[in-house]
Amino acid sequence: MNSIEVQSNDLFKGHAIAVANYRHRPPANPIVDTGLISRNKPISYTLSPKQQEIFVDACNAVVFNQGDPVDQQFIVNQVLSMSLTCGVPIQERLRSQGYCLARGQDYVISEELQRSFHSLIADCQDLPIDPRAIEENNRYRRFGRFIHLPWGSQCLWWPGSSFYQDSALNPEDGGVVREFAGLTKPMVASKFLRELIRFDFSCLPLGREELAQPFAVGAHIIKIVARPGVPGKSSPNRPHQDGEPFTFIHLLARENVVGGESEINDVASEASLFNVTLSDHLDTLVVRDEAVKHWVKPVEVAPGKDEGFRTVLLIDFAPMFARINNYGD
Repeated sequence: MNSIEVQSNDLFKGHAIAVANYRHRPPANPIVDTGLISRNKPISYTLSPKQQEIFVDACNAVVFNQGDPVDQQFIVNQVLSMSLTCGVPIQERLRSQGYCLARGQDYVISEELQRSFHSLIADCQDLPIDPRAIEENNRYRRFGRFIHLPWGSQCLWWPGSSFYQDSALNPEDGGVVREFAGLTKPMVASKFLRELIRFDFSCLPLGREELAQPFAVGAHIIKIVARPGVPGKSSPNRPHQDGEPFTFIHLLARENVVGGESEINDVASEASLFNVTLSDHLDTLVVRDEAVKHWVKPVEVAPGKDEGFRTVLLIDFAPMFARINNYGD
């Protein structure tokens, strides 16, 4: 690629920021590629001065292996093909502090994906009851699994909707295999969901060896309902770790509720490290499970309302390992 013409629009601006967010594992003798698209050849811009500044700063932030054009071209192709990007350095913050907040306004989404996103929200309005919350009748959910192949950026549907969590991690509902209602066909086929999984994975602070193995992806859609005198509670209703190495908590909808503050806690002392209320579409909290605990406080119905709800999409990632039989000598 000798040059590239780019239009002066917010989506490309998001692409430029996404380049800055991509952090390659630093090589022994790194160089900074200030050209990005083609070494020693200028880029043809049709950007405003401010957008040019953002793009150049982004290019200067990317570190490549010296003499490794395959890596460079791969990153370029990934960036230019993205229809969803974010202006927050999620990967770097996960690596340095173990959690990251990205507001919905930080995301840049193509028009096609925006339509798919709103369709997904509509599909999540009527969710089946969580079998572990029948008595309370205030928690509804669906669950599905995917397999992500990093080397081809493929996201494959993995049939089944059973879920297990150790009782040490979830004393309230763990220790048993839970069977949830699966994702519907439109949810599985959702372009937005597939692209969001792909983007979330690109934000993980992973090394080359980890990127050479498949990852199990869990997609939980959970709706917590609050009514007068009956707050909506998540499970577990306390600071906890999930067991999966990384979890993204994306807000899909929130209506007629107060409370529901998300909290990040120290693993040992459970002291509060960070608090935030996810309030707008796609507000996102990401955690690196080994580094912190987290939880969301109960939501209560807003004054004068009969019912309110909070709906989130949880996407978690865990590497898949081959199990080798050992028959002894």
